Amino acid sequence: MSVCLTLSNKVSDDTWKEKIPLIDGFGTEGIGSMIQYHLLLYFLSDSIATKFTYPGSTNFSHHSYTGYSEKNYFDSIDSFFNFPNISEQWDEVITIMEITDNFLSLLQDYHQSNKKILINLSNCHRQIENICKQNMSTIFTQDRINKIRNNLIFNGVKYFTDVVNISLHIRTPNPFTLEHQTQMILLQKLYLP
Repeated sequence: MSVCLTLSNKVSDDTWKEKIPLIDGFGTEGIGSMIQYHLLLYFLSDSIATKFTYPGSTNFSHHSYTGYSEKNYFDSIDSFFNFPNISEQWDEVITIMEITDNFLSLLQDYHQSNKKILINLSNCHRQIENICKQNMSTIFTQDRINKIRNNLIFNGVKYFTDVVNISLHIRTPNPFTLEHQTQMILLQKLYLP
């Protein structure tokens, strides 16, 4: 009947048949850490003609200095990415903790079922990343990129309206280290006039 993929840091149980828990950032993980893998699963699921659902965000870090309340912060994340949020009564919920070589044939079997099946790829974040990396040309087609990019909803201020806006996310344990300062100098030389 229908098969849907979701990605969680939790192991699913029968309560998920009624409601999938929100994606929890543990209070330490930010948007980049959490959302990048869900974007990858969105691309992957579209490429294998399987539905994807994202139940919503909670407990991500960094909201305290945004000027948003915690609820508005999570609402703005969910609104911007506009991931499909499929609320079904699932007949069956399956937890997969390792994506093996037979994953695609397993999906085909589930597609032939007459049940509504939710597959929770529990802690498979890095595995999804590796699958996408190994199949870049077939997963990240221009049509699919346009489809998913055009699904984003942005109602904020655009800093540059006549050119493409690009954001860089650089991680460093200490922003005052020599390594960080070197990265910033390199970026300035590469991208600033």
